[in-house]
Amino acid sequence: MKGLILYLEIGHGFKSPAIAIQESLNDLGVESLALDAFSALNSNLIDKFFKKGWNTCLKHPFIFDIIYKLTDNKFRFLELALLPLFEKKILNQLKTINPDFIISTHFTTTFLYSLIIKKHKLNIPFFAFNGDAVTSHSYWVSNDLCNYYISTKEGYNSMIQCGQDPKKLTLSSFPIDKKFKKKFDSQKKERKKLGLNNNFTLLIVLGGMGIGNAREIIDKLEEKNIKIQIIVGCGRNEKLKKEITNLSLSLKNVNIKVLGFVNNMQDYLYCSDIVVGKSGLNFLFESIYFKKPFIVSMAMANEKFAAKYIVDNNLGFWPKDIEELVKKISLLKESKKELNQIKENIEKLKISFKTDRITKDVLTKTIRFKKNIL
Repeated sequence: MKGLILYLEIGHGFKSPAIAIQESLNDLGVESLALDAFSALNSNLIDKFFKKGWNTCLKHPFIFDIIYKLTDNKFRFLELALLPLFEKKILNQLKTINPDFIISTHFTTTFLYSLIIKKHKLNIPFFAFNGDAVTSHSYWVSNDLCNYYISTKEGYNSMIQCGQDPKKLTLSSFPIDKKFKKKFDSQKKERKKLGLNNNFTLLIVLGGMGIGNAREIIDKLEEKNIKIQIIVGCGRNEKLKKEITNLSLSLKNVNIKVLGFVNNMQDYLYCSDIVVGKSGLNFLFESIYFKKPFIVSMAMANEKFAAKYIVDNNLGFWPKDIEELVKKISLLKESKKELNQIKENIEKLKISFKTDRITKDVLTKTIRFKKNIL
């Protein structure tokens, strides 16, 4: 049996679940191929459109706020415009790969591929995962597939409200890269491996593009004389990395380790006590996996639902400004009771990170699908 997994590499929110699903299938002895969809179709123009468009939205969040609201309806203008451009290419791709099933982690590939499969009556069972996890948008909805998977009750209910057929929707797990599940030494030993002191540690993550307010947070912590160790993930933003590195040389209270783009974020996340960052769903659930209190520093339109999820479930804070954010950092640093209470709240969520709950169900439904068409 062979599986095709589709994603768009816009940040890591769609790629990471796809890779986790691929790893799970491989562990089950199933051949699988994970593809960045438009890149794999050799469409540089559309690939750049999505990727540069997302980077622009990160720099100017109000643009994404407008797009998010305007597109929250059932009219799929973009995908319908893409259909005549990619229909032949996708058909040729599917003929070449000849997958037994397809799993998509991005709403555009979900709609586009499922539409083509339905139109041409291809006998390929199609599945999808909603990476927004705690909510839904009309663009996630697709009833022209075998089954959809989502990770929380809140997201499940939201998808149904948006029009997803509950018979084609399963409340399941959140697919997380298995490198997060490796066996760690004690936090003290792991910190030593990374060149960190064994002190209270704050992890600030600014995403792959390194966009955020880390400088302001650090300045305010130094101003308030809060002694703390900080790991700052600057992503691919070399200018910011250099700026924070230079800043660290003049600080008296704040000890900083500056990172560029790294592939072992799980190690730094494990070694931290609390995290601050954009409430991207993938990073949020990785933090939940390690039971780390989360302080939101920035939230895009869809991520505001994640920020609200953090507040509603007492998993951390969504401060209104830098002043309040630094107060929350100080609170968690000084109060073990507060810190442990949030960890207990995370434990109560009972979120599943068993990716094979999804992949085993996909395989079961694929076998059933194949039997029905014979």
